[in-house]
Amino acid sequence: MVVNLNIGEKGCKKCRMVAGKGNQGGKKMYTNLKNLLKQKKISMKDYAEFINVSEKTARNKIDGVTEFSLKEYLRTCKLLLPEYNRDFLFEDDNSDDQ
Repeated sequence: MVVNLNIGEKGCKKCRMVAGKGNQGGKKMYTNLKNLLKQKKISMKDYAEFINVSEKTARNKIDGVTEFSLKEYLRTCKLLLPEYNRDFLFEDDNSDDQ
């Protein structure tokens, strides 16, 4: 799991795919985030609108195909799910493979 939140012009490193870190192809999946969206009955379409991307792009971000931007990360953590720890929301499902 990448704990460091070095934030650069491309967004936060915590939300990026990290190749060669023991997970399949460096692909991260954010199951905690995905499950909480389901639990709160927030559709992928609604979440996509909330972070201002297409539904396909939102799905790709949660599945680790594409990166979350810093703005998307902060909106999710601060406005949508502020009651949850950021590390929990964006925990890499593959981090135990390291």
